[in-house]
Amino acid sequence: ARALAENPKVVLAFQPTRGLDIEATQQVYAGIRETCDAGAAALVVSFDLDELLEQCDRILVLYCGKLFEPSVRSREVIGGLMVGHE
Repeated sequence: ARALAENPKVVLAFQPTRGLDIEATQQVYAGIRETCDAGAAALVVSFDLDELLEQCDRILVLYCGKLFEPSVRSREVIGGLMVGHE
């Protein structure tokens, strides 16, 4: 919350909701979304695929130094890329 109060241009959030309950998780993503609505960009790094699918507008996968953009926004395709299946 403190970082978002500074009106940043870019937000880098690594595992932003790890260990939080459902309500706190919703508050974190509401804050990130508000910041983006005000013109900022957000890069969210998470190992929780369900969270990424629910919250992110665009998903890229970095695996062994290669960057992949899934051709389909599906749990199976993105999950496969996350474990190295092209």
